[in-house]
Amino acid sequence: MLGFSAAFVRDFYFILMLVLTLMECIKLMSVREIEYKKNNTLSITGLLLTLFLIFFLGLRPESGKVFTDMTMYIWSYKNNLTSADPFFNFLSHFFNDLGVSPTGWILFIETVYIGCTYLAVTKLFKSYQYVALLFLYTSFSFFSFGTNGLRNGMAASIMLLSFSYMITRKPKDIIMGIVLGIASVCTHKAMLLPFGCSLLSLFVIKRFRTAIIIYMISIVISLTLGAAISEIVSALAVLSEDEKMYGYMNPSETFQDRVGFRWDFLLYSVTPIILGYFAEQKEDKLNKRYIYLLNTYILANSFWVIVIRAYQSNRFAYLSWFIYGLVLSYPLIKDNWKGKNKKIALALFGQEAFTMLMFLMSR
Repeated sequence: MLGFSAAFVRDFYFILMLVLTLMECIKLMSVREIEYKKNNTLSITGLLLTLFLIFFLGLRPESGKVFTDMTMYIWSYKNNLTSADPFFNFLSHFFNDLGVSPTGWILFIETVYIGCTYLAVTKLFKSYQYVALLFLYTSFSFFSFGTNGLRNGMAASIMLLSFSYMITRKPKDIIMGIVLGIASVCTHKAMLLPFGCSLLSLFVIKRFRTAIIIYMISIVISLTLGAAISEIVSALAVLSEDEKMYGYMNPSETFQDRVGFRWDFLLYSVTPIILGYFAEQKEDKLNKRYIYLLNTYILANSFWVIVIRAYQSNRFAYLSWFIYGLVLSYPLIKDNWKGKNKKIALALFGQEAFTMLMFLMSR
C-alpha cells in the first residue's frame, strides 16, 4: 500500500481532477478545433492518467472511515467468504487460492474498474479520447464506486465495455457485448437493470421520443405513488432477505441521509437528456449509436426516479449514472457543433464543478 493517508488519497484525487479539467478546458478554448483533434487522436496522456489512477487508487490504504465498504471487502476476502454473485465469487476464491494478498485483490478490482472504462472510451472515440476519459473520471460517482462500492463499480465498468461493443450493432459485437453484459450481471446482480435497458434500447425502444415519454411517466408515478412504491420494494427486500437492498430502502439509526423527492439529483440526471433534445433539434435525426446510449441511460434512470424517495437512492441512481459521462460527452464530441470545443469545455467544467460541490458538501 501507498504511504499516504486515506484522506490524502481522497483529497488529492479531487484536486487532481479539478486541475486537469481546468487545464483541458483552457486548451479547448484556446486551440483551434482542427489542431486539437489532430493532437488528440491517439492520446498517450489518457493512458498515463489511467495507469496512474489504477495504482494510486488500487494501492490506497485501508480506512473504515474514508473507504467504508473497502474494509468489508478486505474482511470478506481474508475470510474467503462467498458472495451472491457467481463471477465475483469465482474471482475472489481464485485469487485467494493463489495466495494473493488483500492489497493485490483490491488492485485487481481497481484495474478492472478503471481499465474497462478506458477500453470502452478508446473503442467509442477515435479522437478526443483524453477529454472523453475526463468526462468519466470526473463524473459525480466515479470516485465513490471505485473506492467504496467496489463490486458495483467493477460490474458497471464491464457493462460500459459491453455497451461499446453492442453499440456497433454488428452480430459479432452484439454477441461479445452480451457475453460481457452477463459477466457484469454475474459480478453484481443489480447490473441486470442497465443490461436489460440496453437490450430494450437495441432491439425495442429505438426512438428518443419514446424513451422521453417513459421518463415523463416515471416522474408522474414517482410524484403520485413514489412513497408507496418505495415501501413495497422495501417489503420485498425484507422478504427476500436481501440485507443490502433493505439498507438502501430504509434509514438506519447509524446512517442519516436525505429522504424524499430529490429535485437536485433529478436536475443533475436530466442534463444529458436536455442535451439530447437540443442535439435532436440541431440534427433533426440523431445518430443511432447515440440514441442507443441515451435511451439506455433514460430507461435505467427512470427506475431510480420511481424509487427516488428511498434511503441511499444514489445507489440506485448509479445504475444509470455510470453512463453519465458517456451520454454527456458523446453528442458534443461526435457532432459538428458551432463552437464545438467551447461547448465541450463548458460541459466538462460544469460537470466537474458539480462534482467538486458535492465533494465539498460531503466533508
